[in-house]
Amino acid sequence: CPIYQKMAISTDHGPMQVGNFLLCAIGNGGYCGGGFHALPHADLTDGLMDISTVRAMPRREILPLLPRYRTGSYLSHPLAQKYVHMETCRHVHIRTPKPVRVSFDGEIIRTDSLKLDIQPGAVRFCIPVAATHCATSPRRSVGMAQPLRGLAPSRHNRSAGLRRDI
Repeated sequence: CPIYQKMAISTDHGPMQVGNFLLCAIGNGGYCGGGFHALPHADLTDGLMDISTVRAMPRREILPLLPRYRTGSYLSHPLAQKYVHMETCRHVHIRTPKPVRVSFDGEIIRTDSLKLDIQPGAVRFCIPVAATHCATSPRRSVGMAQPLRGLAPSRHNRSAGLRRDI
């Protein structure tokens, strides 16, 4: 039973790859699939999607790479040089000969054609002041969630987690 899928993948940089793939991860954040750090160079603030493709490989070569795929350190492994391709893009189109299962943040669909486009800054987030780990540098503000002044966590409104100080 093959564990790979035939795909044709193109991005805004033109045709990328055609062949048999074991994995394909696309996102603007680094993690997917229950904690796998599949896209270790992804940056939520750069306005780009990262795409990582892993070509079909012999099963005996998957095992040494899998623990490193979980931690995001797989790109430095010699097998990654042979089987993994990373790219950043704004648009991606994937075609398969027959419908395959695709996971969107845990929701599963079946499709044979997938087109994704990123629209930087299209969604605004309200971040509590207490979330000091958020970078607010102007040069990294594309699509970035910016903290709002006067908002702090509230012990009375935990579902929203925010309150306005007056």
